[in-house]
Amino acid sequence: MKTRVVLFILFLGVAVIMAGAAARSKAGQPGSGTRPANAESRFRLSSKIFEDGATIPPSMIANTTVGSVCDGLNQSPELSWTDAPEGTKSFVVTLYDKTAGVTHWGAYNIPPTIDKLDENAGRHATAEVPFGAQVVNSVFFTFGYLGPCPPAGLVHHYEFTVYALDKEHLDLPSPAGFPPDPEALYRAMFEHVLEKSSIAGHLSCPADSTPTATDPNPTGTCP
Repeated sequence: MKTRVVLFILFLGVAVIMAGAAARSKAGQPGSGTRPANAESRFRLSSKIFEDGATIPPSMIANTTVGSVCDGLNQSPELSWTDAPEGTKSFVVTLYDKTAGVTHWGAYNIPPTIDKLDENAGRHATAEVPFGAQVVNSVFFTFGYLGPCPPAGLVHHYEFTVYALDKEHLDLPSPAGFPPDPEALYRAMFEHVLEKSSIAGHLSCPADSTPTATDPNPTGTCP
């Protein structure tokens, strides 16, 4: 009799554990920071400047020396999104280099009434980012949009993502008076993402677009 009771208790404990695991699975993967993807979601990001999966155009490429020497226009693309999920209270938009694992741009506290950012909305002044949105420093310590400029001879993949949040305002720490960094943004929105949508492009710079000690101004540029 005692054996049966013990077995029953063990069986009940296993059942509770499995039920809890199933519930956590439905609620989204631990550490994902996003709620489960909705197969019927219509939330979509698009751009008139480039197509998903296409080469990054010159207007979006940096005008600086980062991985290579780049002479693009450094303009953030027009971005628009449709069918935000119910309960959206603000948006976040980011540009992320998936190859290098670094963030080039992040705009947050975009009001829920907004469904697009015009071309060059990410230029270098907080007041010029529309609708009262705010900007984080890029990983390269630049303020505002910093376009792609990958190391010479390598193909990098860049992803623009719009996040729909259930939080109206993100209050990010600003160390020593500087704008917050991308990690502060990701941490702040970690548990508030309702849904997200992304489009991506790629870019490769020619092999002669990397400056050297003997030739700091090579003739090759990207694009």
